[in-house]
Amino acid sequence: MLRLWSGWATSLASAIRLSIPFLLVGTMLLYVVFIPQQRKLLRSLQRTCASEDADALRSSTAFSGFRILTVACGLLLLGLLSPSALQAQSCNCKEYIYLNEPAEKSVLKFAVGSGTSLTQISAPGGGPWYPGTNASELPFPHGIATDLNGNLYIAETANNSYIRKLTCDGDIFPVTGTTVYDAGVHTNMFSIGNTLYVTGLGGPSAYDLCTGVKIGQMCLADENGVQIIGTPWGLSYNPVTETVYVSGLTRNRVWAFSKAQLEAGIAGTGSCILPLIVQGPNETVNIGENYTPNAATGIHGIVGDNAGNIYVVESAVVGGAGTYLLKYNASGILLAKSLVDDVLGGGGYHLGMGMVWSETSNRLYVSNRTADPTEDCISAFDANTMAYLGAAAPNPLTGAGSGYGKAIGIIKECCPVGLPNSFTKNICSTGGSKFYLNQEAFNDCDGVVCGSSWVPTSLSGMTFDPCDNSVTITGTGCGVFTLTISGVSSTGCGPQTSTFSICNTVPPVFSNPMPTPQALCENSSGVDVSVQSDQIAADLVRFLYVSPPTKWRGRRLRRRRPVLSMLGVPPSLL
Repeated sequence: MLRLWSGWATSLASAIRLSIPFLLVGTMLLYVVFIPQQRKLLRSLQRTCASEDADALRSSTAFSGFRILTVACGLLLLGLLSPSALQAQSCNCKEYIYLNEPAEKSVLKFAVGSGTSLTQISAPGGGPWYPGTNASELPFPHGIATDLNGNLYIAETANNSYIRKLTCDGDIFPVTGTTVYDAGVHTNMFSIGNTLYVTGLGGPSAYDLCTGVKIGQMCLADENGVQIIGTPWGLSYNPVTETVYVSGLTRNRVWAFSKAQLEAGIAGTGSCILPLIVQGPNETVNIGENYTPNAATGIHGIVGDNAGNIYVVESAVVGGAGTYLLKYNASGILLAKSLVDDVLGGGGYHLGMGMVWSETSNRLYVSNRTADPTEDCISAFDANTMAYLGAAAPNPLTGAGSGYGKAIGIIKECCPVGLPNSFTKNICSTGGSKFYLNQEAFNDCDGVVCGSSWVPTSLSGMTFDPCDNSVTITGTGCGVFTLTISGVSSTGCGPQTSTFSICNTVPPVFSNPMPTPQALCENSSGVDVSVQSDQIAADLVRFLYVSPPTKWRGRRLRRRRPVLSMLGVPPSLL
């Protein structure tokens, strides 16, 4: 009996010894995944550790054939990162569609849900989202964009081409004057950060949304390399793929190019962009071809999804028998198309123009240039099959609406959940870096936070710019701000107040042996982790790091292969 007990005990001890590493790894993974204060930093590490070409690695010190950044990955798994390194603020977000009604001098707002139908959001006192019950200051509104502080921008194409700034409840501010003046005709626009891009003669123009100053204009060329002379109608941007899409009525051209090409073109260092898709020889385009139709119809709305697919509206507004949608892949090869609506009246999308794609529903929403109450105001389509799903929003029975072109836009708006009385963002910067407070406070929210204001109560090691609510780092120290978020009736967000601190330190240096646990912090981009080392070699312990798909500031990251690496950590810390 004693011999049996001894053998069983030996086996049990062996099993325990074998299980300990797995229990430790499991515990550490749970710690990393489920502690909210680690979530944002985990995302940064997931992206950086899984990347083979991260900017932060270019100046890092390597040891034993491995990049020093694996120190950061391993410290995260070991739970040695300071929980106060970053506090993430969660949000509830929803997509909203904005429809310009030029003849009515108004803008309509709709909430996107799980069903086909959109829910119209009226102004607090009744009437359309803009101008509500007030007189309109936008005789011919067109396009919509936003900035980092949650302000909206809508163009005026008839009254000296002003671009006005509005709240998410449709209030124009300042009441008089304007933020941006552009002499062109604005059919569509989008924004990246605090830069506004609008359609213009020969190619999109860029404006600083804080100062209103024109930054530059890029060049779009035809298939022969000659700059176009007209103004394209369609213009959109997908932040996940970082791709710009432009459509031109003249000869049905489609341009698709990267954010880097856009910025180079605006700066004057890039070349003219050639079209990805050009008009073919025939009126009908077949699946697998790289053409647009050679017909009396013309391309208006254009948009891309997160997979890089391109959707265009071949519209009968300029002529032709009917309207339909075309779906191309990222290389410009036709994948699918909708049925042609060649009958005006009786429902449908006979005069479809603008188009947006919803990430929430994976549907396409098309605006129609008609006031016919028997036609759709906004039509819905399945983005996979291109099947027409019905009216997402009907035209009013009164016939309100117009025969003018209707631009359509989509914005994801977010409400902070349970904003704490105070919270802190720690950053690493050697000086000169600029941080936008709304972006830093709510960078875990996949959209814009409307109605925020920032008042500094103390500043050390930084300066504050009230124009764009940003701080510029001048040294180590903290800035403390009173953050006030006003209630937004159109989204149901309630008012909230908090004290926000942003504190700057210098990037840490990891030594071997490491005397105490050291916290990591992010660089000015908020993506890559700043890590330094004074070691050429170190004691190594193995761990397994797997990078799952995740999101980062509205961009879906590509899945990387799992990383199996070695980590330099002194044994005294294990």
